[in-house]
Amino acid sequence: VIRVGLLGFGTIGSGVFKLLNNERELITRRLYNATGRNVEIQITKVLVLPDEYPPELPEELRVTDYNVILEDESIDIIVELIGGLNPATDFMMQAMDKGKHVVTANKYAIFTAQGALEAKADETDVHLRYEAAVAGAIPILRSITEGLIGDQIESVVGILNGSTNYILTGVKNGKTLEQALDEAKQNGYLEADPTADLEGYDAMHKLGILGYLITGKYPPASSIERKGIENITAQDIEKAKQNGQAYKLVARATKNADGEFTYSVKPEALSQDHPLYHTEGVLNTILLTSKYAKELVFTGYGAGSLETATAVSGDIVSIARDLHIC
Repeated sequence: VIRVGLLGFGTIGSGVFKLLNNERELITRRLYNATGRNVEIQITKVLVLPDEYPPELPEELRVTDYNVILEDESIDIIVELIGGLNPATDFMMQAMDKGKHVVTANKYAIFTAQGALEAKADETDVHLRYEAAVAGAIPILRSITEGLIGDQIESVVGILNGSTNYILTGVKNGKTLEQALDEAKQNGYLEADPTADLEGYDAMHKLGILGYLITGKYPPASSIERKGIENITAQDIEKAKQNGQAYKLVARATKNADGEFTYSVKPEALSQDHPLYHTEGVLNTILLTSKYAKELVFTGYGAGSLETATAVSGDIVSIARDLHIC
């Protein structure tokens, strides 16, 4: 049995709980096919706030003190889904110091640590996985680190923030900017403080993670040109529409003539023949260009409870597999 401690039971955490329970038999069967062993994954403790009582969470799994999970030697994997910088970063560091493997969807903490989390995983000889931190359900990190391990990536162009794409799509389709913003909030696509989305920080963090996987080093925030959508007007969007274009918040990592990568996140008016033009709503699209595979395009849901849970659960299952391969 691989025992999991889940930190957070919000949109993604509850999705992971549901997916792992609903697909228990399928996952166990596939792990047997991969390892030749009967491996079962169980969520045995879930960290929630003291005043939080999710009706779908069994009371015996509910924990309000992180140390209860940290000090439980039977727990193999800690899944951090509380978000933010701290205590999330501290919790992950402490877990790895205890020899526990870590899965997270926290792009802010990963990017801000600038490699310190990966270094801690190496130092303590544990797995650190964060597929869900970039582009939700799209397996883009695994594609880069495994599928293209023998290739050289030369550029990344992507829509990495579904919230801003949803807003821009709404305005293009006739809504006012205020209406599109309100609708995004009502549908849960924007945080109470939408700054990270609207000003491009969220996409910048994700782009930085992709840069690390491609080059082996994180670009500092100061080296990424960043502009959000907050200054785009409905008139700008209508003018682009009349020209057969659509505004998107585009993240780019491009190798220059010296072999170094340059990074930017900014709104661009794309023509209809651009691979990202038709990405609507909360979908994400990533265009990879590499030396041998040439152009590869990935499109999928960049947000959503069960959509993102597929990436988190995939990381959990892959760790369980790797721990039991003969």
